[in-house]
Amino acid sequence: MVMKTERIADTELGLLYRDRVFQKVLGPGVHRRLPNMSARTQVHKLDLRALPVRDAALEALYLTRPEAVAQHFVVADVADNELGLVFADGKLVDLVGPGQRAFYAKNLRQIAVRVLDAATEVEAPKELVARHLDQQDQGLVLQPGQRRDQLLRRLDLGRGVKDPALSALHLTRAEVVATYFVVADVADNQLGLVFADGKLVDLVGPGHRAFYAKGLREIAVQVIDLAHEVEAPAALVAPLARLNKPTLVAVAEVPADHVGLLTLDGVPERQLKPGRYAFYRAGRRVEVVTLDLRLQALEVTGQEVLTKDRIGIRANVTAVYRIADPAKAVSVAANLRDYLYKELQFALREAVGIRTLEEVLGDKQGINAAVAERLVPTLVEAGLEVPSVGIKDIILPGDVRELMNRVIEAEKTAQANVIKRREETAATRSLLNTAKLMEDNPILLRLKELEALEKVSEKVGNVIVGNGMDGVLEDLVRIRPRNTAKGGD
Repeated sequence: MVMKTERIADTELGLLYRDRVFQKVLGPGVHRRLPNMSARTQVHKLDLRALPVRDAALEALYLTRPEAVAQHFVVADVADNELGLVFADGKLVDLVGPGQRAFYAKNLRQIAVRVLDAATEVEAPKELVARHLDQQDQGLVLQPGQRRDQLLRRLDLGRGVKDPALSALHLTRAEVVATYFVVADVADNQLGLVFADGKLVDLVGPGHRAFYAKGLREIAVQVIDLAHEVEAPAALVAPLARLNKPTLVAVAEVPADHVGLLTLDGVPERQLKPGRYAFYRAGRRVEVVTLDLRLQALEVTGQEVLTKDRIGIRANVTAVYRIADPAKAVSVAANLRDYLYKELQFALREAVGIRTLEEVLGDKQGINAAVAERLVPTLVEAGLEVPSVGIKDIILPGDVRELMNRVIEAEKTAQANVIKRREETAATRSLLNTAKLMEDNPILLRLKELEALEKVSEKVGNVIVGNGMDGVLEDLVRIRPRNTAKGGD
């Protein structure tokens, strides 16, 4: 015959039933029993780790065999006018409401149940609250005038406590709340800075109230008078930026080579040097505008302008500028680059419109000076300084450009012809001077003939001589006229 084996874990108990009738409780370990063919056996296992142990079979067994249950469980059986506080190993772990029953295993933890009479006890004992505030971040608070069987609230004490019940309790029993909480009650013209263990952890806006548990950390509240204090100290700038509450604090950063303009409720206040700032925004409008003080370039491209002789051209003009007076620049124009762009357009049109196309193409420096003369005084009034301004490119229409190319080509051709005629005249004048020299100097003339004879002989292969060397020297090349005079009889 094979025996049946039941294994009960260390964190379990077994309820043995035979034909649905309770027989006994099986503890942790291995249990063997002989099978009974005439009866049906069943083992129901209970998990003892839960707080409390919730099981319908355990509830039913307590009604019929309470002594069996009491051997292994602490039973918290609370009347309708009572509240049960359950402790495990000295720590508050559970609450049993009025008219409720709960079961807690004995063999895993040391269980203790404290029953409070809700009819006579309204507030939890002070030593109980103080002891468990240090052990966990939850406390027990009842609304005034209510019984514990009517309301029980758990408050998260790890941060500022926001709970309607706690706010209501502060209105009627402020001394009770002050025992366990630091109350930050801020007026309409104030701002509250809350520090925990010396670190800024929260802000309380004007007209608000917040509660912070005393038992967890050392809480301190600093109240700022918004009527007299605008800027936060430098030591608080980084903590205020970390909290990231833009509705209460404005954090502004002015980069290097920039300047910041602070305005309060639309009124200019002062200029800010490069750095990081924090301003109390609650109750007022705070704005910080940053402006770049470095040189900047603005280019106006593709501007179509008519010259004095009604020829349309396109021009690109560039201006280099910097902000010289930030306050004046902000007050004059909402957008400085747009303002400068329009002024450059107007100055370019005025400078080009009074000149012909030939003057525009031939006098760019004059146009640059005219644009600067028109532009600089206007921009100085706007707080801007313009070190340089000038036309970058002038683009002609296609037909005008083709016509200009033909004109230039004709001018260059005429100049080439003039040069050619000048050179021919000079060459002719040189030949005339040479002829006059040879006419007055027979020896020079003879040398010129011999030079010509030398050049001719280099290009001739064979020479037939008819009258000897005198014929070669005298008749082959002759520059001077032949003597035709005849002798007498």
